[in-house]
This record gives sequence, structure tokens and C-alpha cells, in this order.
Amino acid sequence: MRWFVIRLVNLTPHKVRILMRKGEYIELKPEDRPVRCYEDKRDSGDLVISSGLDVVPLKEIRDENLNYIPREKSGVGYIVSKISGKLIARKTNRRDFYISDDLIEKNGNIIGCKSLSRYVDLK
Repeated sequence: MRWFVIRLVNLTPHKVRILMRKGEYIELKPEDRPVRCYEDKRDSGDLVISSGLDVVPLKEIRDENLNYIPREKSGVGYIVSKISGKLIARKTNRRDFYISDDLIEKNGNIIGCKSLSRYVDLK
């Protein structure tokens, strides 16, 4: 099956490099306003480790929200972070949000991706 977009918009805070089937990269610069996920974290006390000699603060995540979800535009696909993509899929039934997948690493650094993925049917 083939899906078509006329334009990909990068809504992550960093550039995205995609290795196309023909072996060339396309590079998408980030837009001025990335989609960001925010969590409502609250202190929950302490987590005692071992025999009580070690303690680490514990927080609970109660909710996740996005700073915004762009309006749907015909022919436009949006690249977002993985956590934002998953949350958008839970909140909407839209399929125009993609995440980088099959990451390419060089010397321990991510330099691009070989494919895009999207979350579906997470409601």
C-alpha cells in the first residue's frame, strides 16, 4: 500500500534526515514551533532501596498534554517526537503524524533514519 503526502513538516526541535530508497538523504529543518509533550508530575515521597540505606525521591506522572496539535492540512504530513506521536494517536484518530524509525547511527550518534512510522488505533 502507498500513502501520499506533498510536504513533510518537521515539528521536532532538531533537524531530521531521512534516507530515501534511492540512497539519498532529505533533510528537514525544524519549524519555529515544535510539538512538545508535557507531563503533570507530582512528588510522591521516597523510594527506599535495599535495607533503607539508600533513598531516591519518587514522582508520579498523572497526565500528559501537548502544547498544541496543528490543524490537518491536505497533503501535509507532520514529523513529531515518539512520545508526541503516541499521545496524538491516543487523543485523535488522525494519521498524518509520523515519527523517525530505523535510526542510523555513526560513532554513537544518530545521523538519520531509514523509515517513518505512525501510531494507529491507540484509543
